[in-house]
Amino acid sequence: MENENKNEKKGEHGKVFLKWQFHEMQNYKRGLLWYFIAGAILMLLVWYAISTRNFLFGLILVLFSVLFFIINKNAKVLDVEISEDGITVGKSFYEYQDIENFWLLYDPPHIKSLYFRTKHSFISEMVIPLENINPVEVRRALSQYLPEDTEQKEESSLDTFSRIFKL
Repeated sequence: MENENKNEKKGEHGKVFLKWQFHEMQNYKRGLLWYFIAGAILMLLVWYAISTRNFLFGLILVLFSVLFFIINKNAKVLDVEISEDGITVGKSFYEYQDIENFWLLYDPPHIKSLYFRTKHSFISEMVIPLENINPVEVRRALSQYLPEDTEQKEESSLDTFSRIFKL
């Protein structure tokens, strides 16, 4: 993936401070054991659904499994731009006035993420993997426009669960 530091370029939303790319879905390395265990758990749950005559639950499990693999195979690479007018993630642009604050969680190699909370969006908290971008440069660029939430020290339990179980 391409990582760049653009100090003098002008983009669609003003001067671009940082630009990088990340995969829409985390691309975990899953071994044969992971697939075996996931398949066994799925089969046990489907067996339970059939034995309790809860066919809707069984159907939901199968559909979830199929969607999981389709979504992971077709994950897009998104561009991130931190500019003087706001943050662009893929095709979405977030003006600084619509963002409450930001925080960085940086504990390589597992956690390297930029978080920001929006004021008016349906999804109020955004997580952007930093990839190989220097978090000090991200902090320097965003601190000019947004307050940093220094109280946030840990990733959400859902993010931790997804990372541990490689979902």
